Amino acid sequence: MWPEYVCGTDKYGHFIQSLRASEIDTDGLVKIDENQLFRLQGQRMRAYSVFKQELSKRSGVQRYKHTAVIDMQGVSMSMMMGAKRILLKKILDTNSNYFPETMSKLYLLNAPMVFRAVWCAPLPRAMVTAPS
Repeated sequence: MWPEYVCGTDKYGHFIQSLRASEIDTDGLVKIDENQLFRLQGQRMRAYSVFKQELSKRSGVQRYKHTAVIDMQGVSMSMMMGAKRILLKKILDTNSNYFPETMSKLYLLNAPMVFRAVWCAPLPRAMVTAPS
């Protein structure tokens, strides 16, 4: 339902996690109990933590971050709207709330123009409301 791949390491030794957004089965994900889905995502992130510990042991250098590459080709607007969007956001929030500071970099490939506009839209408001 949410296939991810480990594709080696970057020049800093962080492992590279990749996924193709078009492979995410959002119709199947919305059918799963939300608590179960969060537990599954937590298990996945914990497994990545263990993998980073193994990388650290092998290299002799601490590794606690990873790089993510998301291929947005084939993403439909239905994935970015309504219940599916809310669910995907909650899954990603699980990562940042329970596994903070684990991502080194995030690369979005083949992002449609509409996605770029939506991604950048909150920026001006955030800059205006930020305390000085």
